[in-house]
Amino acid sequence: MSAISTASKVPWRDLVGPIAAVAVTGIAFGHSLPLFSILLELYGASDSAIGLNTGAAALAAMLVTPFFPPLIIRMGHKPFILCCLLAMPITYGALYLAGDNIPLWYPLRFLFGAAAAGLFVASEIWINSVAPPSLRGRIIGIYGTCLAVGFALGPLLIDVFGYEGFITLGMGMGILESDAVPIRFSTTPPAAVTDAAKSFFSLLPKAPVTFGAAAIFAGIESALLVFLPVFALENGWGAEIGARAITAYGFGIVAFQYLIGRLSDTMGYNRTLFACAIGSIGAAILFWMVSGSIFASYGVLFFFGGLIAGVYTVGLTLIGDRFGAEELAAANTGFVFAYGAGAVVTPVLGGVVRDLAGATGLNIYLIVILGLYASLVIWRRAERLP
Repeated sequence: MSAISTASKVPWRDLVGPIAAVAVTGIAFGHSLPLFSILLELYGASDSAIGLNTGAAALAAMLVTPFFPPLIIRMGHKPFILCCLLAMPITYGALYLAGDNIPLWYPLRFLFGAAAAGLFVASEIWINSVAPPSLRGRIIGIYGTCLAVGFALGPLLIDVFGYEGFITLGMGMGILESDAVPIRFSTTPPAAVTDAAKSFFSLLPKAPVTFGAAAIFAGIESALLVFLPVFALENGWGAEIGARAITAYGFGIVAFQYLIGRLSDTMGYNRTLFACAIGSIGAAILFWMVSGSIFASYGVLFFFGGLIAGVYTVGLTLIGDRFGAEELAAANTGFVFAYGAGAVVTPVLGGVVRDLAGATGLNIYLIVILGLYASLVIWRRAERLP
């Protein structure tokens, strides 16, 4: 177990800044993913193109994360996060100006994803560095809850302000900049970034369940956030219904994360992770069965969101538990890399599957990849491996 912190008191002053940073980033993601999908659909982009465009943002998380730890060491946590918070709204405005010039969307989404990945890397290293081991699950649960609140609020902005015109993009830009204040007044952790961050690839095969938690959550969530608005339009429900479906999914994340974090502190991380994985499979099957009903879909998405996000929450908790101070930066960087990998592969393949087999193919695809991850959890538990 990591010995970074042994106190049982929660160091709130050290945690407010990074938790606020991921909360506003959650709003940006919850707002931008459905908004950009709707705009691309209106501009005539195919499902495959929409998936590839979303994958461009996630690809950035894979390609640029190895460079972040050295930058954090040179710049410090606060300046690094503030630079990320500046870059994200700039790309919002640039995407508005790009309009229906679809090729321009790819590099801009890449830049947006790179800035977001940097914010997550710095914030999660910060949080895992100061979280007391005995309370880590609960603190990560609070982190996940604040991130989820952002995801839930993001689509509501579309519901209130619509999806056309500069005002909805301007709202996203302004919210991102609002986090500069808590970051400025938070106490940064001691330097925990070492040269070990350059070799995070060596850690990935040692803990596939832990890093796989980030990949599976990112993949499932990205596919849902990208294609739920499209699914709503296809069924004649309207873009607003698609945004509300994402909000129902986000409320599930809000409701479950602290409970799952607390449960992992008491019941054990592996058991909790397995329960979330199995529950997610059940929710995916139910969503397939009730997808013809708007209100039943809301209810299933509520539980689906809570359970699949629980996989991420427990995985991030395992990072702080399984890796010591000398490997923590590398492990957190690898966790964001795995997140990016999942977010690249699943929406892209999901878009291809939808083009070939329709919405039913996407449901089957999500169930299959969840089943493969649950099987991995069972196997590693039997071998007593992470």
